[in-house]
Amino acid sequence: LESWLQQLVSGSRYVEAGKVSQEFRGDKDALVMSYEPRAGLFAAQYNPTYCLAAIEMQKDCRVPGIEKYIDNSSSLKPTDFCCRFQDLASLERGEFFNVSDQPKSPMSMGENWPRGPCSGLTWDDKDKVTLDHYSPGAAITLVPPTAVVRNLLVRGAPLVLPMSTVAAFLLGYFLLAACCSTAWIPGGLLVPMMCIGAAAGRLYGMLWHSILGPAPPFKAMPWVPELQPLLQALYPTPSPLPMEPGILAFAGCAAFLSGSGSLVMFVLVLLLEVTLEPFLIP
Repeated sequence: LESWLQQLVSGSRYVEAGKVSQEFRGDKDALVMSYEPRAGLFAAQYNPTYCLAAIEMQKDCRVPGIEKYIDNSSSLKPTDFCCRFQDLASLERGEFFNVSDQPKSPMSMGENWPRGPCSGLTWDDKDKVTLDHYSPGAAITLVPPTAVVRNLLVRGAPLVLPMSTVAAFLLGYFLLAACCSTAWIPGGLLVPMMCIGAAAGRLYGMLWHSILGPAPPFKAMPWVPELQPLLQALYPTPSPLPMEPGILAFAGCAAFLSGSGSLVMFVLVLLLEVTLEPFLIP
């Protein structure tokens, strides 16, 4: 997920804890790391340097309704926010991206997320970007077993693996693993148990995610405070932060390994090596 994060943000800085949502700060934190998004991530941008000129040049570049989300005591102005564009010259020619609640931005998923039967690059005329594709089924069937485990444990992208794909994989992989374990062929059970447990946990997490609904992006990660009015204007409907399927995949993997193999410390050490995140163990 670290490689994905580098494609989503352009930088980061520490801000006062009071300006960040409570779920991202501790009780004793004075400063919290916040992120600045890349220019093409959202449907609009915060750019006090060029937005005023952009709005005067193209009236459609204004973000509608953002005035009511700006605090009166704040130094922010509605003209600090505008549509996305490459430069002022292209904006003057009418080449800009319309404000949309479903913007698209290209991202490289990595070699462990293959295209499978999906076609190559496609051009999205609305957002003026070239988009790549990946196959969720190929990401958990056509990659090495260790990559399957990592893909099932991925966090921060709840819908990167659809529920139907994970359910079909869990059923088929469980039956094939049972057949292989009874065959007179040397083979291990460690990775199959990890895959089955992670798939079951992720499926359970996605069921909760479908019940609670998606979270707005300003609750997904700590963005810089200047971006909050823009995100609230683009996504005005509040919703609770859903269950993270990646966390439940981690729990399911540990539970299935511990229950099936009567392992405890080995499971903790193994998952620590896989995720490199010791705070998940408690």
